[in-house]
Amino acid sequence: GSNNLLQYLFAIDRNNELVAKEYDMNHPILWNAMQIVIDAGKKVERPISICGELASYPENAQRLFDNGLRVLSVSPHLTAPIRKVLNQSISAH
Repeated sequence: GSNNLLQYLFAIDRNNELVAKEYDMNHPILWNAMQIVIDAGKKVERPISICGELASYPENAQRLFDNGLRVLSVSPHLTAPIRKVLNQSISAH
C-alpha cells in the first residue's frame, strides 16, 4: 500500500498532527521507490499493484501508469475519473 510505504520511508504517521504536514505523496523519494518496485516486478515478470491514497488521484494514477504500473486498487467511487484519465492516455498512444 502506498500509504504504508510513504509512512515507512519517512517515519511519518499521517494521523499524527505533529508530523502529518510532512506526509507528501509527491516527494521524489517516494516516486523513486515506486519506480524501483515497478522495475523489479518487470524484471522477474511479476505483476505489481498498488492500493492506497496515492493511486486515488487521477494525476498520480496517470504517473503510475506512465511508469509501467498496470494494476491500481482504489475505492469504487474513484474508478470513473481514473478510468477516464487512463483511457485518454491509452487512446493517445
